[in-house]
Amino acid sequence: MDELLKLFLTMLAAFTGGTIFKKLGLLTPMLTGSIIGVSAITLLFPGSTWFPLELKTVVQIMSGAVIGSRVSRKNLHEMKKLAVPGIILISSLMVLNVISAVGMLKAGIPDIPTAMFASAPGGMSDMTLMSPDFGADPVYVAVIQFSRLLFVNMTFPPLIKFIDRKKLYPGPVRSMISPENRMVQEGTASPLWLTALLALCGGLSFKLMGVPSGAILGSAFFVALQTVKYDRISIPSRTSMVVQLGIGCYIGVQMVRESLHIIATAAMPVAVLFIVCLIYTYICSLVVYRISHFDFTTCMLMCSPGGLNEMSLIADEIGADAPKVAVMHSVRLLCIVGFFYNLIGIIELLV
Repeated sequence: MDELLKLFLTMLAAFTGGTIFKKLGLLTPMLTGSIIGVSAITLLFPGSTWFPLELKTVVQIMSGAVIGSRVSRKNLHEMKKLAVPGIILISSLMVLNVISAVGMLKAGIPDIPTAMFASAPGGMSDMTLMSPDFGADPVYVAVIQFSRLLFVNMTFPPLIKFIDRKKLYPGPVRSMISPENRMVQEGTASPLWLTALLALCGGLSFKLMGVPSGAILGSAFFVALQTVKYDRISIPSRTSMVVQLGIGCYIGVQMVRESLHIIATAAMPVAVLFIVCLIYTYICSLVVYRISHFDFTTCMLMCSPGGLNEMSLIADEIGADAPKVAVMHSVRLLCIVGFFYNLIGIIELLV
């Protein structure tokens, strides 16, 4: 089948899945619906879907621009408050990662590097791409990370809404700002061409420097710098939806039939990992909330075991503070890159 036709079918499946989920009134419908829609077509009709890596980079740059556009001058002053919560979050996540990896190793995962990357709280694409350099099996990593990502995207938004509605946390209720309201801020707007140029230059430069998730981080950083001069950033209102559909396409094409066998083999350790992640996220969110005094929804998304791209978009979708979520997940990813090599060696000696 021609690659352009495959790409069209992939995008059609993503849009159809997202539209169905939106009609059902589900949270983050375009992201979750597109993942399920493309995954279903990939499994039912092998070889019929395709999504090039170049488009993935474009989607990441667009995602970074959306995140960067949410940064305000007030946000920049508040970033220093992330230091202590960040230390607590990263330390506890590393401990959780080690415990989860050892448990998965005992349950049948081939080796420590594979178990560490499969249970690492990073993005699916980042963990899969980095894992071979550490001696891990990228197929196992991709499948288990995909399962976790699907679980997080489908479970966490309604869970966070439920916790917020029932107020299952201490302190006052904090009002959330909808994305629509944030798009109509008063003040001087930057020209769209400048935002696009900065996003492209930032994303490509960080990617070429080899920064993990560089296309997202560079784009977000360069666009956020515009807040020094402008009060608000010009981003088309449908950009976030396009980004979510793009992520759904990229993730969905990874789900091949061989993946189902791995999921069946690792079903028990993966299920335990999901339960542990739920409990950990809630407890860690309470601690970060007490220390930082950020709104609880933002704290939950900071502590959630999802990827930078997905968690930032979910934060933007449900009215949390997307820039803070993006910063925390960026730091977490950099720590994984910096510490994993020595950490894996130590665990291999002890286990």
